[in-house]
Amino acid sequence: MNKEEVGIGQFKVIKDSGELIARSLGSCIALVIYDRTNKVGGMAHVLAPEGNDEKRLDKPAMYPEPAVKRLVRKIITHGGDKDNLEAKIAGGAQMFSFKSDGAPGEKNVKAIKKSLEKRNIEITGEDVGGNKARTVKFDVNSMSMKIEMKI
Repeated sequence: MNKEEVGIGQFKVIKDSGELIARSLGSCIALVIYDRTNKVGGMAHVLAPEGNDEKRLDKPAMYPEPAVKRLVRKIITHGGDKDNLEAKIAGGAQMFSFKSDGAPGEKNVKAIKKSLEKRNIEITGEDVGGNKARTVKFDVNSMSMKIEMKI
């Protein structure tokens, strides 16, 4: 099976089979969008809740809005249908104590959900929050997501 790592601020799309992996997610979010019917899916490793740096080509999925936009566009170019898209999310942990108006992980989750809702993409699975890092694996063949908690 083809296995591809998705680094911070990056995204990848696979058609038919393979596995996408985002490692050591703390407050970051692994965003998976897929089209089960056409067997195409992708993953973005989103770092921060705010920002819309459309010109940042080295980290095209750094922020939720451009990550969702680019991931959807790439899935469609790989044969996906925008009307079939579903999403799964994981991460958004609170790794440290914050005295401000909210932890980055919580803000990341809210921002991702807002971007998906804007495009009418249903979230069919999520594992967010807590205080432990995660590694997320998404199998494009089965459209399943496996989450490993790090202690």
